[in-house]
Amino acid sequence: MKTLHKLLVGLLLVALTAFGLTALTSSSNDPVTTPVFGFTDKYCQNEDYKWFENVGALIAADGKKDPKAKGKNKDKIWRYYSYIEDVSPWYPCHLLEYEDDVKAVGVQPKKKTPPSSDSGGGGGEEETPAPQEPIPQKTQAQKQAENFTKDESDDLQECWEGKLDEITVEIKGWNSDAIEAPEAEWEIDKDVHYGFGKTTPFLNADKTLSISVQIYPHGIANRIAPTAHQDVFKHMISYSQKHETFHVGQIKSIFDSTGALPKPYKWWDFEVEAHAGASLMWRTLYGKKAGVPSLLLEADKTMTPAYKKMMDDYKALEVKKDAGTITKSEEAKMEKLEKDLKDPANLPQATGNNYYKPNKLENFECD
Repeated sequence: MKTLHKLLVGLLLVALTAFGLTALTSSSNDPVTTPVFGFTDKYCQNEDYKWFENVGALIAADGKKDPKAKGKNKDKIWRYYSYIEDVSPWYPCHLLEYEDDVKAVGVQPKKKTPPSSDSGGGGGEEETPAPQEPIPQKTQAQKQAENFTKDESDDLQECWEGKLDEITVEIKGWNSDAIEAPEAEWEIDKDVHYGFGKTTPFLNADKTLSISVQIYPHGIANRIAPTAHQDVFKHMISYSQKHETFHVGQIKSIFDSTGALPKPYKWWDFEVEAHAGASLMWRTLYGKKAGVPSLLLEADKTMTPAYKKMMDDYKALEVKKDAGTITKSEEAKMEKLEKDLKDPANLPQATGNNYYKPNKLENFECD
């Protein structure tokens, strides 16, 4: 699933898109009050970073020496290129950008060139070469993703599935047939570096159902901050599995009753249902003290006018197609609408839960 940059005041966006779980970025926190970590690379990935009270303090320190630095870093000029907001266990990386006239700091000093051994004269002034950008260092989560295996993914999934008997509350949309469904093939895909996962249904030549479910370890790891708790990676793998399992159950329910795949405009309701269901399952299994990794706000549960129009247009063309009166241009429009109705950018957007405390989860581990 592709990412979307969307502003939402005070919250980090973590999108759990229909048939997929995708992390989104946000720069919506108040820059005057939000603490940040400033990094000396453009990716928020190296180990050369410092904490600041806000972006303004970071900008003020850019291109200057650290007054508190000692030892080999005492005379180092700190140049910052990116930052992350200290508001959640995982969050997006922002490039440090501001007006040129503000960026008066950071000018490299000039120094005398020492005379060469055969010139007999003094050298002129030359500008100190700009330091090379550090090679990005892998974060803890990225290292975890690199070593993550299909067997480990299966173990995590088997762990929480084995605890489902402990759930006594009714969870809307939950289809227990999704557990170990023969139609679903689960894989981890390490070639995808964006998004958390994806579930895709297919109709086979004999009209039977197949469902491909993929979890993206690197996509998850790339959205987890270097300073996050070490367990956030496996928590998000597990949460992704729960979310995708809801989609497997939703697809099976529709196929079992209709013999067909879900209509593209069902993806909105599926997403709302899967997110609410996975969150309730999470709280029931692991207690309420830690909170859930993400939340779906009330505003995002309400279908947007733009999405409703696409749905209505699609349904109108569907009537024409069933009647055999649809034109080629209308068929092309219908195909585009189907794609747009499934596009994560058009679906409900979830937000990161600032009160999520991964170290307070109960009963997460298995023997």
